[in-house]
Amino acid sequence: MHNERMPPIETDKTQVNNASLPYREIVGGSLQYLVACTRPDMASVVRCLGQYNGAYTRENFAMAKRAVRYLLGTKTFGLVYRPTDTMPLLIAFADADHAMCADTSRSNTGFVLQLNGCGWMWKSKQQSRVTTNTCASELVTACDCVDNLVWARQLLAELLVKTEVSTVHCDNQSALHVIANRGNSKKVQRFAKEARMIAEFVDEGAVQMKYVSTTENVADIITKALGPQRFEYLRDKLNLEDVVSAWNGAQRID
Repeated sequence: MHNERMPPIETDKTQVNNASLPYREIVGGSLQYLVACTRPDMASVVRCLGQYNGAYTRENFAMAKRAVRYLLGTKTFGLVYRPTDTMPLLIAFADADHAMCADTSRSNTGFVLQLNGCGWMWKSKQQSRVTTNTCASELVTACDCVDNLVWARQLLAELLVKTEVSTVHCDNQSALHVIANRGNSKKVQRFAKEARMIAEFVDEGAVQMKYVSTTENVADIITKALGPQRFEYLRDKLNLEDVVSAWNGAQRID
């Protein structure tokens, strides 16, 4: 499904929901379970496919089968966490894909939280309202990301785990500028409260905002369709690897 736009939702009821196609079982069951547990690289695909649970066609089912074939080829892949002697470092990458839904013009939100360089929490979903520019959609994403990041920091604190200041990486300079100015921008007046919420956590020393180039933004992989090379590059940055090889390597070290 690299570099492909999903088709508009079918409105002709005679063409949808063929009972012989186990679409909901595959997408809403098996694939969603994998995304929730160990396969953040599939988050964007499953989000797109999930939009058709109520009105799926044979074309949608063919796309779901392609996703399954990819999983069969990478069935030993998973998240690998390795021990470290350093203080836990919790960081985040946030990204938005502006107005990509052909039916609603809503943007996609995507963010990844990494603990010591490995994916720990991730989210890929369609935003609940239409934004008129990229900066606004990035602010909505950054706000959602920071909200979850602060929750994760509080969870670690309850476990008596000390963490350094968490950095949120964003590839939109305009959004970072609006946050630094506490939402004082005519361009995104409707989203000033999101910018101010983030700014408050920055003032408290819980998080810091930092620019990252689009090519290095890990959240890209759960926000939009990518080409094979870029997809595999960002998948590696999630610490998704062959768990069998990783286990055998750890056994040899022991």
